[in-house]
Amino acid sequence: DGRPYQAHLARPMLAQAQGAFSPQASELAAAVATTDNAGRKTGAAYERAFVFFSLGFFDVARTEWSKVWEGTGNWSLHPERIAPYEGYFALRRGDLPGRTEFQARSGSSFEKDSAYSLIGAKMLINAGRSGDVLALYDSADGFIGIGRGRGPANLANDASVGSVVAAALRDAGREAEAARFLVGLDRLFEASLVRNRGRVPPGLLVEAASVWAMRGKHEAAMSALEQAAALGWVYMVPDDGDTSLADIAAEPAFRSLRGHPRF
Repeated sequence: DGRPYQAHLARPMLAQAQGAFSPQASELAAAVATTDNAGRKTGAAYERAFVFFSLGFFDVARTEWSKVWEGTGNWSLHPERIAPYEGYFALRRGDLPGRTEFQARSGSSFEKDSAYSLIGAKMLINAGRSGDVLALYDSADGFIGIGRGRGPANLANDASVGSVVAAALRDAGREAEAARFLVGLDRLFEASLVRNRGRVPPGLLVEAASVWAMRGKHEAAMSALEQAAALGWVYMVPDDGDTSLADIAAEPAFRSLRGHPRF
């Protein structure tokens, strides 16, 4: 609409979608510099700090957040409010969560917990600790809304969690349960593809690929990943909902693709 601030907010979104993190941070800094509105400055500065946070530069992110708080007095950015992120920082550094901490954070309503839970669960599965994930899955509350005896109901809620739960079940020798869950998700994906004439968001193609890979449908999984990449999908982005690991090959759902030349 002609306002520099709005332009500097739009460009970081495009940069993020392309995995261009340096331009993303630079454009957000420009957004801060081109507005006198305190609220807008705070918002753009916070998002800029989050770029560093998501890329693993935690000390830089803390410093940037502290500067925002000192300049605005915004309590939501006070260092004491940032402290709960420490567990998330630890996961991003590659530290495995303890069982008690994982279950406590995965069962609370803290706003970052769904991402924390999925990253932590995948790391625990890779470390041979699927039991820590299944303890939640088997509990009354379930694991991010998915519990024992309840199959996948819709893609919006269950797609990102389903393959993780299935991987944990499979590692624990509960193959029949894992297969039922994967078949249920596969049917939901196929119905969505038919309903939308094959035109679905890249993220959904990636979720479908994870299910198809676990079901042994390797060529379909690879085609879905390649199509998603062609549409602009990148594996890891600086976003507070990002649940990727340090390497896509470490994803439990893609174990069977690791020797595939296209993968």
